[in-house]
Amino acid sequence: MQMVQGRLFDGEWYERTELLRGLPTEESGYCVVVWTSEPVQPGQSVEPILVGPFPSADVALQRAKELR
Repeated sequence: MQMVQGRLFDGEWYERTELLRGLPTEESGYCVVVWTSEPVQPGQSVEPILVGPFPSADVALQRAKELR
């Protein structure tokens, strides 16, 4: 994911405003999305955790590898 001027975009450049909850939007950079592996009940959505933003895609990728 990439944060650009307070807007979050996925790898195909679709804006993902639903993922911005709780993420500071002042900074631009690359974010890592961590999806919980906990099962959810029908009708519930999985809440992702966003980490970042990082200054480059390489730094974000390294951080994602550390989070595994």
